[in-house]
Amino acid sequence: MTREPEIPAEQRSASPQFLLDAEETRSDEMLTAEYYKRQAEAICNNATLALFIMNEHQQCVFMNAAAEKLTGFRFAEVKGRALHAVIHHTHPDGRPYLLEECPIDRAFPQNNQEQGEEIFVHKDGSFYPVAYTASPIREGDNVVGTIIEVRDITREKLDEQARAELDQAKSAFFSNISHELRTPLTLVLGETEEALADVEEPMSDRLRDRIEVIRRNGQRLLKLVNTLLDFSRLESGHTEGIYEATDLATYTSDLASMFRSTIERAGLQLVVDCPALSEPIYVDRGMWEKIVLNLLSNAFKFTFHGWITIRLRERDDRVELTVEDTGIGIPHNELPKLFERFHRVEGAEGRSFEGSGIGLSLVQELVNLHYGEIRATSTPGQGSCFTVSIPTGTAHLPAESRAEIRRLDSTMLGAGSFIQEALGWLPEPEAKPDFSRSQAAAPVARLLIADDNADMRNYLKRLLSQHYDVHTVADGVAALDAVRSHLPDLVLTDVMMPGLDGVELLRSLRSDPQTQTIPIILLSAQVAEDARLEGLEAGADDYLTKPFSAKELLVRVESSLKLAQQRQRGRIREQALMSEAQTAEANLQGVLSSLRDGFLILDHNWHYIYINDRQLEMLELRRDQVVGKNVWDLFPDLVGSEFYDRLHYVMHEHMPVQFEYYYTACHRWFENRVYPTPDGISILCAEITERKQAEAALRESQARLQFLLNSSQIGSWDLDLTSKPMTAHRSLKHDQIFGYESLLPEWNDEIFLAHVHPDDREFVEQSFQQMLSTHADWNFECRIIRPDHQICWIWARGSVYYDADGVPIRLLGMVVDITNRKQAEQEREDLLQREQAARAAAERANRIKDEFLAVVSHELRTPMNPILGWARLLHQGRLSAEKTETAIATIERNAKLQVQLIDDLLDVSRILRGKMSLAIAPVNLAAVISGAIETVRLAAEAKSLSIHITGAKPGVTVNGDPGRLQQVVWNLLSNAVKFTPEGGQITIDLSPVGTQAQIQVSDTGKGISAEFLPYVFEHFRQEDAAITRKFGGLGLGLSIVRQITELHGGTVSVDSPGEGKGTIFTVKIPLAAYHAEALPPARSHFDHRLSDVRILVVDDEADSRDIITFVLEQEGAIVTSVASGFEALDRIDLIHPDLIISDIGMPEMDGYRLMHLLRAMPQAKTIPAIALTAYAGEYDQRQALKVGFQHHLSKPVDLDQLTQAIHQALFNAHPQPD
Repeated sequence: MTREPEIPAEQRSASPQFLLDAEETRSDEMLTAEYYKRQAEAICNNATLALFIMNEHQQCVFMNAAAEKLTGFRFAEVKGRALHAVIHHTHPDGRPYLLEECPIDRAFPQNNQEQGEEIFVHKDGSFYPVAYTASPIREGDNVVGTIIEVRDITREKLDEQARAELDQAKSAFFSNISHELRTPLTLVLGETEEALADVEEPMSDRLRDRIEVIRRNGQRLLKLVNTLLDFSRLESGHTEGIYEATDLATYTSDLASMFRSTIERAGLQLVVDCPALSEPIYVDRGMWEKIVLNLLSNAFKFTFHGWITIRLRERDDRVELTVEDTGIGIPHNELPKLFERFHRVEGAEGRSFEGSGIGLSLVQELVNLHYGEIRATSTPGQGSCFTVSIPTGTAHLPAESRAEIRRLDSTMLGAGSFIQEALGWLPEPEAKPDFSRSQAAAPVARLLIADDNADMRNYLKRLLSQHYDVHTVADGVAALDAVRSHLPDLVLTDVMMPGLDGVELLRSLRSDPQTQTIPIILLSAQVAEDARLEGLEAGADDYLTKPFSAKELLVRVESSLKLAQQRQRGRIREQALMSEAQTAEANLQGVLSSLRDGFLILDHNWHYIYINDRQLEMLELRRDQVVGKNVWDLFPDLVGSEFYDRLHYVMHEHMPVQFEYYYTACHRWFENRVYPTPDGISILCAEITERKQAEAALRESQARLQFLLNSSQIGSWDLDLTSKPMTAHRSLKHDQIFGYESLLPEWNDEIFLAHVHPDDREFVEQSFQQMLSTHADWNFECRIIRPDHQICWIWARGSVYYDADGVPIRLLGMVVDITNRKQAEQEREDLLQREQAARAAAERANRIKDEFLAVVSHELRTPMNPILGWARLLHQGRLSAEKTETAIATIERNAKLQVQLIDDLLDVSRILRGKMSLAIAPVNLAAVISGAIETVRLAAEAKSLSIHITGAKPGVTVNGDPGRLQQVVWNLLSNAVKFTPEGGQITIDLSPVGTQAQIQVSDTGKGISAEFLPYVFEHFRQEDAAITRKFGGLGLGLSIVRQITELHGGTVSVDSPGEGKGTIFTVKIPLAAYHAEALPPARSHFDHRLSDVRILVVDDEADSRDIITFVLEQEGAIVTSVASGFEALDRIDLIHPDLIISDIGMPEMDGYRLMHLLRAMPQAKTIPAIALTAYAGEYDQRQALKVGFQHHLSKPVDLDQLTQAIHQALFNAHPQPD
């Protein structure tokens, strides 16, 4: 608040006109405001971010140079207009905005911050994407405009598009390579299996053998292709596991048992030790199959006698799979490279020399996808042991990768390729196991096959025609026509086809009501999981990956036909929308006020057009000596300097620079940041002389320190490598570092090691031996123990010297005591940990503050909805008398709710500042409790809650503030009512306990968790955000209870047996030393009328004037109301009021100024006055009383309280704050 000028006594008069001359002093303030405005505009114009400022009508009142460059429009073209009226902008996809949907223009009406992306249209017609943040500008509680920040994101969008195209190209490559590799294998293996199973036209034994060779090698090739594709998908990130809850013991046993006959045929023993586990394990079944079969195949390949054991065990929170053999073993030097791709152990004797060398590498990759690890141990000639460890549970797995329904796996088919390969290693292979299934039933269903590959169509038709009525087409378009002409019972379609591919055919059939229930099986060579998911999400009944066996295809077709008769339609496609924007309010004034460096602007002709006070102070010049002058004329000594060159570079190249420069004229260093602007350049200048001096002093200190170290702090030694033990010559400083005042008579390597700390001795000895073997420099740090048992740190370094034949003969080195450095490092680590803890605490405080501000916003705005709604209905005048009473009651209740919220905030503010005062008097606690119960009774009855009072005695008296004590009890009762469900019970007990009065409030409500009990009485704390949303409140009530109780010398505690078991709050306050007459709570109304009392009401708000005038006239007063302090001064002699009621916050002349002038007038000096204001702080109360008001009432004003204050002012005349 501006201090008013002193009024000389000789100028005081009944007329206030002379007082208005003081208003001329405000002209200097206007000049200062204009100066700061120019300063803010200069900084905004130098910002690289485009800025727009809109007024309350969303008309542009400012745009900086960056905004002009971004849009192509000058400020003069946009000034006073809405942005959408000048600068066209659209949705990111190019759709134009409706006027009421424009996000930038929506920030002001909705009173919140908007963020997003749009397409701007430049003045030249070009389009470019931008990101924007639009934030309301607030002045007090009012929104007076909008500030909009806009950033060109063209480069980001181009980079994003390039990344998307690259990902698309990679996906296309993997899809194509999968198709090209696996489709021919499907045909080869399918034809050979069909030929071998043909009993109607059996082939000769010679031809059968050839076909068997083709089939076996085809299966081997398929296994290799699958492995290579697995690695390709791993490299590209296309492999994602689908983890199912699996009985891992049974599944692993089944997989291992498939190898039993093959292993036993080779004369080996297979031991399967997989006892039942305590819980299902989440694994990708296909990946686990490859892990187990690869490890078994590897063990069988390199084991010629003995046994192979597969074991499964639980280890704490992990499961371990162990595959152990008695084979040839692995050399120790090969173990680190065992899991490298394509690595093969040289000279290893196995059942076959064949193999790609990628099986174990694939196992390691698949184990990693299970968040596990694999390790191997081996003893050459005795065998090897591979151990796979994976975690139990699901905490380590992404939610989207877990499957609740088990997929159909082709385990037998996968194991078959490994077994067939293993049988090929045996010298005399015997009959291979039969994995075939029984043929399907007689052909009764009509099948449609769509595939662009003629061989595949013919193969599928021959295979399925034995059981079904089969028709074939060559592409998706023909398939769609065939389906529409004659509905089939099942469609079997390839995914990759010209024209209309399989997925598009699938979507077309699913979108047609007549065909949407037909079972559809997709055939694809794409093995990627996302390709399979895409097909299933599009509505496929099954997804079969090439190559597949004939038996697998028959089973899948038969299963799909059976399931189609029972399946219920449903939609399983969901789209998840994620568009939560984070909001952050920009405070431009805060940024400007934080600017402490020098700042200046030069035009294209190098003339100063702006310079701030800090820069003038650094230059030791006045503003009139600088502004408008040429910089090179003022400082000719800078022409041709680095400063001169750097500024010309920015002016011509329009690129910002930052550099340091020493100005010899004033012997000072400056750090300069130079930015290009449309009109020239701007410079931020900071003086760094002290920093430079400190840096120079530091360098000098470091040089002196280095000299001292070189001269006195470094010990030297010369070790003879040819002697036994190795003796050394040393300097005196060397032995002093080791704790001796003088040189010892002898020193050797053994003496040195004896001084090394036992924990470091092995490391030092190993490094010494390594130095001797490699002849590299010896460089190490370790701890030593001095003769006085003091432990110190040393750093030592030595270099080897050789004789003419290259034999090492001497080791020359130095040693330094680094104990202080090590201690400093430890102290720095300790300091870092303390800083991190402090930062965590600060972040927690900020998070609580943000949550509290969100709650305050909600709690203050929520009551406004019924107030405004009922007010509008009352204004329309169409409510019945009953509804009118309901409306008035609702408005009054919600207004009181807002007052209570504000009072709570003010109480916390007073408490935190230590400004809460108490009106101490003897208080009857029974009366306090009765008053508090009456306050919450209606709320309790609304929830059918019963309130019981026990032990309350009229004689329980304490010394305290009756209003504040009633506030304590009311807060506890309100808390109990809020958190007690309907039909519950609340009990309040009052009893003396020793020298203290004890109040206990207990309920049968939701209770409080043990973890939250220590934080119940903290400011702004609630147990979780759901409580705020369900019950409301600011989290201040219990904090206020604690503070008021402690101000009375008492304590408050809380206890809860647990959630759902209720809560007990206990308040203890010292009993009064004597039983004087206790004061009841303050009266809520006054009984005397104000007949013929003349009252002058001064308020610039018409609604406030009208309600106060109406109420006072109802009480019989004669009321004159005016809208300003000037009118009050003019009318004071005409009406001769008995009382003045004045608002404080008024334009032109506030209430303080008005009262100051009135008290200077003899005829108004003694008129009682009451101040009304929305400023409810202790300072505001003291200021009102200081200038001459008798009372200070905070808005919103309780009308009974106002009437009581009027009577006190007229009849008692004792100043009282609210």
